[in-house]
Amino acid sequence: MGSGIKFHKICGISDPLAPVFNLFAEAYLDEIGESELGEGSVEETLLLQKEPKRWLLIAEVEGEYAGFVHAKIDTEERPGWGYVIEFYVAPKYRCHGLGHNMWEAIRVKLAISGVQLIWLSAVKKAEKFWCRQGFVDTGIMEYGEKIFVRKAYNQKLPSVV
Repeated sequence: MGSGIKFHKICGISDPLAPVFNLFAEAYLDEIGESELGEGSVEETLLLQKEPKRWLLIAEVEGEYAGFVHAKIDTEERPGWGYVIEFYVAPKYRCHGLGHNMWEAIRVKLAISGVQLIWLSAVKKAEKFWCRQGFVDTGIMEYGEKIFVRKAYNQKLPSVV
């Protein structure tokens, strides 16, 4: 899957695609068994999109919305690193390459912004996906999830992070 994919940046709560994000966020939260996103409620996440160096992208495949990715340049836990906060591919689009394309779209945005390293925490069932994208398990656990890291450029990290 590569052709026919478009990415739309959500710019805030009044963005025309905010309702699409709301639907995907609800499905994502149900799937992972959480009540809030990594940075608060769905509304708070939309309000945060006014900050610079933050991206909330909706993926569209051949006219259908298919998932979202939310990332930023971290200023708190790992300052200056890219941080993939949330990542969701609708079940219909899984295992067809969309997740890889979504990852590449956000990786490029982070790399162009000067990020050298990217980190994320992964739910158990997504760990293999992130390893296939070049991420390395750091051995660190936060809130019951493993922390993974990789270089922003297409180079694998050494086994010791």
